[in-house]
Amino acid sequence: MRLLLDTHILIWWDRQLHRVPSVLRTAIEDGSNDIFVSAATVWEIAIKRARGKLDFPMPILETVQKLNFALLPISGAHAEHAGRCRVIMAIRSTGC
Repeated sequence: MRLLLDTHILIWWDRQLHRVPSVLRTAIEDGSNDIFVSAATVWEIAIKRARGKLDFPMPILETVQKLNFALLPISGAHAEHAGRCRVIMAIRSTGC
């Protein structure tokens, strides 16, 4: 299976593993799955860090590599295709 992690899951995986739902944790830990992080996620973290809304002291790309995730570049065609993909999102404890 190929999994594309959203920004929250990447941050939680790096710092707050207990927040990652167990079913997703199992899928990420399964060595037969390919785990990707989008360049858009790197961009989002960089912007939030620059605005002081996120404390992320390590270089983002270094973190992605350290976690053994693959960086997925994006193009305009990818962005348009994303609207047709099935999305699996983390359920926050607040119920949002």
